[in-house]
Amino acid sequence: VLLCMLQALTEPVKVRLGAAVVDVISEVGSHGTEAWPQLERRNELGGLVWALLALSLIESVLSWRFEVESPGGTVGEILTIRLQRKFVAMKGEVAEAWPVGRGN
Repeated sequence: VLLCMLQALTEPVKVRLGAAVVDVISEVGSHGTEAWPQLERRNELGGLVWALLALSLIESVLSWRFEVESPGGTVGEILTIRLQRKFVAMKGEVAEAWPVGRGN
């Protein structure tokens, strides 16, 4: 649940960072080429771009972690996992009725 919440929060933050990058670029562009060497704006733009890249990396890690922790996201995969658990849990005569490779 925590991973889903974190994934849900990354997208709006990415949008805000992207909008901030566009704002800085449009502000610099409206002043012409003489405004571009302003060091503080360049540093701000660089920081925003790095933050956006870092957030994208975090989002990728969260997506990968979610897939690792919750395998079988589709209905078919969930059904397969449930059936395999049922087959493994079978005991006695019921288990003997199934071949050795059951549930594979």
